[in-house]
Parts: sequence; structure tokens; C-alpha cells
Amino acid sequence: MLTGLRRLMLLEAAGANAADRVTPFSAALAHNCCTNEYVFAETGEEKDAVERLQQQIVAQLERGQAVPPSWVIAVAAYRPLFEFPQAQKLGTGEWQDDIADLLRRQIAEPSEERALGKEIPCITGIEDSVSQAVREQYEENPYPRWIKAGLRVLPPYN
Repeated sequence: MLTGLRRLMLLEAAGANAADRVTPFSAALAHNCCTNEYVFAETGEEKDAVERLQQQIVAQLERGQAVPPSWVIAVAAYRPLFEFPQAQKLGTGEWQDDIADLLRRQIAEPSEERALGKEIPCITGIEDSVSQAVREQYEENPYPRWIKAGLRVLPPYN
């Protein structure tokens, strides 16, 4: 069901009559796709549509024009935005809360993680290729991916 909804969201965003609206659900779906490391399968048609949409976003940014929020959400549901060529430009615009949260999670936070990672001292070197490959895998795709540091304590029921 989620892959079907994601596909419809992409095709609507990429279509000629693309709506300039973002629903809380579409933003939540993009968050979920990022959190689950884009595990959902995609068709060739979807892959082509994402690539075209990415090119359209780059063109809009290069012309200094606003990017429709639905485009950002659709791409974010298929690809990590921090890998996007114009990610920093995309992250500096004025966005509604749903998009701003997504850009924070997919652009600002990975950038901050990379910066913090460079500050962590290495206790021992990792020399063998297997250990280096494992380290790279976990640095690129930490599992489980932590979204929150703890659980919120709810008041007791009365």
C-alpha cells in the first residue's frame, strides 16, 4: 500500500497538473522512506520520474525560482536529499513546517553528523579491509537509525 501511495505521489508531483500542496501524510511517508533506508522497490517508470523531477528542481534553483513543495516531498520519498546536488540551496528556502522538518532531517542533520564524526577521536586504527568495510557500512547506514533519544513519559491515566 505504501509503495503504491508513494508512486501516486511521485506521478502527481511530476505531472503537468502538479498540485502545490503537501499533506502531513506525504511528508510522513517521505520521512518513513528515509528512515527505512529507501527499502521500497521502485519501477523503471518511477526511477525515470525521480530523475526528471530532480533535474527540474535543479533548473528551478539555478533560475532562482521557487521549487514546488510537492516536488521536494516526492524526491525525498525516493532519494536522500543530502545527496542532492543542490541540497544546501534547497535547505535555505522558506518552507512550511512539514517540508522544513523533512529538510532538517534529510539535509541539516546528516551534514551535522558528518561534521561531528570528524571530531570524534580514533582510539585505534582500523587496518584490515573487512573491518573498514563494516565501519563504512555502519557509518553510511546506521542500524537501527535513531530518530529520538528517548521515550516521552505520559501522565498516568486517572
